Amino acid sequence: MGESINIREYLDIFKNRKKVVFLILFIFILGGGLLQYRHSKSYVPTYSSTVSVRINTNKKVETSTSNKKKSKEKEKEKEKEKEEKAQTQAQIPQDYGNSSLQSSSLNQSIAEKYSSLAVSKRAMMELKDKLRLKGSTESISRSISVVPQESIMEFIDIRVTNEDAKLGQKIASVMPEIFNNELKRVIGLDCVEVLYDATEPMINQKPQDNSLRNFTIIGIVLAIFVVLLLECLDNKIVTPDDAEKYWAVPVIGIVPFEKENIKGKKLRTEEVQA
Repeated sequence: MGESINIREYLDIFKNRKKVVFLILFIFILGGGLLQYRHSKSYVPTYSSTVSVRINTNKKVETSTSNKKKSKEKEKEKEKEKEEKAQTQAQIPQDYGNSSLQSSSLNQSIAEKYSSLAVSKRAMMELKDKLRLKGSTESISRSISVVPQESIMEFIDIRVTNEDAKLGQKIASVMPEIFNNELKRVIGLDCVEVLYDATEPMINQKPQDNSLRNFTIIGIVLAIFVVLLLECLDNKIVTPDDAEKYWAVPVIGIVPFEKENIKGKKLRTEEVQA
């Protein structure tokens, strides 16, 4: 059978090397504390705004007119259209359900495959030119996340994170148009419509900084490693047990070593002279 591990021996080793352990722990705890303090001082709060869009291949594009007032004739035409829709609603063909399912699957496929186009380099260049943003296209794209909703894949959430709350909301408001233009260029479809406008900017939660904890753990591990390494490199015989352990020779006797008492020696010399 192998040698049994004596925990007391290891405790004695760390006790004898406690200065090394405390020194390493102090250095790492101090370094971790300073780093965490530096991060907390240099932290800049960020704000996020989210706009929800839908991929709809059956989207109807409405043409905007310069005149805000609508003529009465157009209002009458709309009323007639509503009546016609109400009349034909009961006469929907049976294939309508299949066509709507096909359209929905197409919308989901576009949302899944082409959602990354919203943060493409060309889209970011268009966004940068339109809002006159500073910084590179890569840094702008890193602040924008495009995520299709898990429940309904054709719905996409575009989230913009920025240090400036108003600028972040402004970018989020423009993103559906940028995304739609990019889809027009790539697949030739005008299919992005806004579900919910850009939300009010909300401050993001400050990320948790674990520098002090991580440095403390590293210090403990390094201290254990250094102590064990020093113990392995130390080949001095200190106790009788060390002699029996390393030389496999029984100890017959011990010669004590005592330091000379200089003060006592002086006293004895004075007594002799007296």
